[in-house]
Amino acid sequence: MPLIRRRKVRLGWIKCGIRKRVDITRCFRCLEYGHKTRECTAQVDRSKDCIKCGEPGHKGKECTNKDRCTICCSEGHRTDQIKCPHFKKLVEGKRRQKVQLGETEVNRI
Repeated sequence: MPLIRRRKVRLGWIKCGIRKRVDITRCFRCLEYGHKTRECTAQVDRSKDCIKCGEPGHKGKECTNKDRCTICCSEGHRTDQIKCPHFKKLVEGKRRQKVQLGETEVNRI
C-alpha cells in the first residue's frame, strides 16, 4: 500500500501524518496567488519588497521586523504561510476540489 493511503509514516519513535502537497501558483511580481509573473496585470510591483515584512530595501533573510502579510495586511504571519486566511482558503479549496474530482495528480490554479 502506498504511503499516501496510510496517511502516517513512522520515523523512529514518532508517527508523522502525511498528505499530498497542494501546489498553488504564485506571482512573484505582486505576490498574489492564482497567476504567474508573465500574466500579471497588477499596478503594484512588490518583487523588490521583503517577503517577511513587505517593506522595500532589504530581503527576508536580513529582515529584523515582525512578520506582515502583504495580501491581507495583518501582522503575525507572512504571505506564504498557512496562517494567512487568504492562503489557507486557497489551499483548502484546492484540497476539496482534488478530493471531489478524485484526482491522483496535483493541479495548478
